[in-house]
Amino acid sequence: MTLQTPPNKRVFVTGGTGFLGYRVVRALLEQGAEVTVLIKPGSEDKLGILRGRVQYVEGDPWNSASLRGRSRGHSAVIHLIGGVRPDLPRGLTFRHLNYVSARNVAQMAVGDGVPHMVLLSASVPPIGAPVGYVESKRDAEQYVQGTGLN
Repeated sequence: MTLQTPPNKRVFVTGGTGFLGYRVVRALLEQGAEVTVLIKPGSEDKLGILRGRVQYVEGDPWNSASLRGRSRGHSAVIHLIGGVRPDLPRGLTFRHLNYVSARNVAQMAVGDGVPHMVLLSASVPPIGAPVGYVESKRDAEQYVQGTGLN
């Protein structure tokens, strides 16, 4: 995986402890970036061997108040949080998983003065994903595009 890091090389990553996120964080570190990972409170153990190589901050991507100021001083935010399986008993719809988290992270980036954002999205639903997945990703894309972030 080859990633180009911005000039100041401070990158904020949401979803950095997941399957893809872990690999993105490693690739950023290999490119010489300083990486900050957003984690759920008390989940720093999920960083594994990256724990000593990254900074981490606690926050909840579905609670915008917990994100304020977290990405200040970074040149880019990479948002990798989302889901292909809703958890309706817990109130986690596709809209909640994919749109609300992206909206809140984009608002954080704008409020913190971060100029760039990368959003993990999808153009077709993964095999077996119910109706609503792609729409929630598309809504997230449209929201981010309207923020003025590069």
